[in-house]
Amino acid sequence: MRPKKGKIVHMGSGELTATMVEVHKGLLDQLPGPPQAAFLDTPAGFQLNRLEVIR
Repeated sequence: MRPKKGKIVHMGSGELTATMVEVHKGLLDQLPGPPQAAFLDTPAGFQLNRLEVIR
């Protein structure tokens, strides 16, 4: 199997908020073929929902 080319993007806080929609669209538009995305949520210790995210 040949490795697929893509992008690894490191985003800060707010990566899944509505204000980032255009950023995500722009990144996905740069990929060849149908995009496949994986989100690895890494909550900071100060986030109120950190316990829910790590479960």
